[in-house]
Amino acid sequence: MKRGLQNNHIISLCSNQDSVLWLMSGNGIAAITLEGKYLYQFSGAEAFDFPAYGSDPRFPHPISYSAENRELILAVAGGIIRYRESASDSIPAFPLKLSSVLINGVQVPFPLEKESKAFKIKFRNNAVVFEFAGLYYGPAPVKYEYQLQGYDPDWIANDGSFRVSYRNLPAGKYHFVVRAVDRYGKKITQSESILIRIVPPVWQQWWFICLAALLVILSVAAVIWSLRRKLEAEQIVNEFATSLYGQNSTEDVFWDIAKNCISKIGFADCVVYQLDEKRKVLLQKAAFGPKNPQRREIANIIEIPLGSGIVGTVAATGKALLVKNTNRDNRYIVDDERRASELAVPVMVDHKIFAVIDSEHPRKGFFTRFHMRVLKKVALICAERISRLLTEERLRSKIARDLHDEMGSTLTSINIISKVAMEGKTDQEKGKAYFQKIKDHSGRMMESMSDMVWAINPINDSLGRVLLRMKEFAAEILEPARINYHFDHNELELGLALNPEQRKNIYLIFKETLSNAAKYSNATDVQILLQVQAAVFTMIIADNGIGFNENEENSGNGLRNMTIRATEMGGMVELDTKPGMGTKITLQLPVT
Repeated sequence: MKRGLQNNHIISLCSNQDSVLWLMSGNGIAAITLEGKYLYQFSGAEAFDFPAYGSDPRFPHPISYSAENRELILAVAGGIIRYRESASDSIPAFPLKLSSVLINGVQVPFPLEKESKAFKIKFRNNAVVFEFAGLYYGPAPVKYEYQLQGYDPDWIANDGSFRVSYRNLPAGKYHFVVRAVDRYGKKITQSESILIRIVPPVWQQWWFICLAALLVILSVAAVIWSLRRKLEAEQIVNEFATSLYGQNSTEDVFWDIAKNCISKIGFADCVVYQLDEKRKVLLQKAAFGPKNPQRREIANIIEIPLGSGIVGTVAATGKALLVKNTNRDNRYIVDDERRASELAVPVMVDHKIFAVIDSEHPRKGFFTRFHMRVLKKVALICAERISRLLTEERLRSKIARDLHDEMGSTLTSINIISKVAMEGKTDQEKGKAYFQKIKDHSGRMMESMSDMVWAINPINDSLGRVLLRMKEFAAEILEPARINYHFDHNELELGLALNPEQRKNIYLIFKETLSNAAKYSNATDVQILLQVQAAVFTMIIADNGIGFNENEENSGNGLRNMTIRATEMGGMVELDTKPGMGTKITLQLPVT
């Protein structure tokens, strides 16, 4: 098959025997395979010493090829070129050796004793240089090719430097090989294989991956376990809260706590101690387990001094204690029998130690942080319930005392005046005076009763309801006296909740102050400021009346009553007055 190329610079002939394509141009003769692989080239004087064919377009294209003789004949300007392949063109195998290996610029011992041993190279900033030598001194041209098996997809022709370098290879195992090929691309010889291993980084190591996977599994399991424990704790606490809701006394709360610690948490024993502040001792008030033989009875009742034992220490410090082994804690006090572990949690009411919930178990290390968390939450619920009960108890006592003091004395006065009026021995004017007194006493009693009912009604819990009643009373007392008044409460949180005692005392102090202003001050203007800042409620009532000298004048029971009421709430009342300078009353008390 013959084919002429443009400008007659290239002539080609295909040899079917070896599938080689011969090309001739003004630069010489070359050969490539039909697949396009370059074999070799003769150029310049090596090809011919006369002008190449194709300089005169008048000449035809004479060319012949003898497959049998493996001979190529070309007609060129000024002569004929004949090229014949002979047996001398084949190159015998010769030694091809890898002379050295450099890793990150440092030469390593070479060669290896066994191929199974590999050069280990760190993953980061790896650099490998291979040096080789071919022991060939013949005239025929030889080419060298190399391949890093596992990295290079095919053989790569060497640039003639006998040195090959690689940088930043990925982790893995590789085999480096060099081979020599003749002009036709046929392998003449091949070097030994060198195994190198790029050590993967820590995060790609199998043990690290397994460890990371294990940590992930353990973390997920820990999260699931923690969530389940939290859910379990919340369920237990909710059951305690529901059970305590129906208890109406401190004693009921204590016995309910002791019982539920065993039935709902699974404790073997539970005792609730209450602090006697006067005697500085802890008294056993409720128990469940071995110390509770029947009903609400406690066997072998003991008292623990404040600061003694584990229970006394908790009461003195206000911090819960978990003792895994009581044999190693010299604070442990034996009650009915010796037990191996103990858990004690304080109950704080109004920021003071009120009681201690204590549980013991015959097994060492029985109590865990889970038990402590649950018991702490139970103690908070217990404290809240007891605080509410104590508040209600104090309120009931206060109402009973007020009814006895105010209503009782007033009704007694009405009863005496009524008897005198009914005797008929008084004239008409004295009778009217008696009935007027009865009217006045009954009016005050009705007013006091109204204040008490308002104070205990839960609908009036908010500060906004207190403000509304204050405005109603100010209108009733000041407007008939032609006294102007102004409320300043722009920064007041009207939704702030107050307990019944606070509501009642704040309102009664306000009422007493305005009544005095209307009766005695001769004022024409009253300014009222209400505010809450930094959890402190402040009420300032100032008038422009005549004032008085507080060191000389007797302020009566009014100021004393206000001071007593403020002290009961943990607050204080201040009086600021001078003759001719008006009067100012300031009330401050903490609120939450």
